[in-house]
Amino acid sequence: MPDSEGHQIAGGALHVSLRMRDPLVTLLDDEADAVELAGFLARMAAPPEMVTMEGEPIVLCTARYAIGEPVALGSLDDVLHREDASTWSESVTVDERSWVRGTVSVDGDELVVSANSEVRFRRLRSLVESAVPGLGLMREEAKPAADLMAAGGAAALLPPPTVPVEAAGALAGFMREQEDRWLEEQIPALEGLTPRQAAADPTRREELEALLREFDRMQPPPGALTFDTSRLRSLLGLPGR
Repeated sequence: MPDSEGHQIAGGALHVSLRMRDPLVTLLDDEADAVELAGFLARMAAPPEMVTMEGEPIVLCTARYAIGEPVALGSLDDVLHREDASTWSESVTVDERSWVRGTVSVDGDELVVSANSEVRFRRLRSLVESAVPGLGLMREEAKPAADLMAAGGAAALLPPPTVPVEAAGALAGFMREQEDRWLEEQIPALEGLTPRQAAADPTRREELEALLREFDRMQPPPGALTFDTSRLRSLLGLPGR
């Protein structure tokens, strides 16, 4: 900035995440104008985009149907998996693990259909309406994850943090499984290398450590499950913090 006699650099340091580093370097190499730089900074400040395993934007969708008489809910067994006497689910199997896509449950004299993306929601509603003719739609709503996070942070997407004691051990084991799986996954921020491969490559180890530091900087809401970066560093043979 001009200071009447010359120019001075004004402003402060800006943290750039690993995934945004290369796009920023490219932008600077191309001598981007102020508008392009401002747009890039806006994208950096935007909340993370949350998507399903199929890459669909997360939208919490719910529909409530009045259960008329006579309605045979048992026909849902033909198209969905029955969880218990009043709950069904639709799931998908990925890497030999079953993941729930949506649920159907009885709430008094209402049938509640829930899914976390609009694509899943439409598919599940179609299955339910075809299997159970005579349902009367009462109301439906859709809440994009980005709107919920803007209003109440990531905690708005999570159930209450209280976890039954008997489930705590299972959840801890699940997170350790996910950490072990992550070590062998191809990570875009590491240019397709797995964390183990990056740890063994002196030219990529710095990027891996930068990625782990980003994990450290994340502040999960109370009750959220998160990776143990100390354990990951130990498994990768990296020095602790």
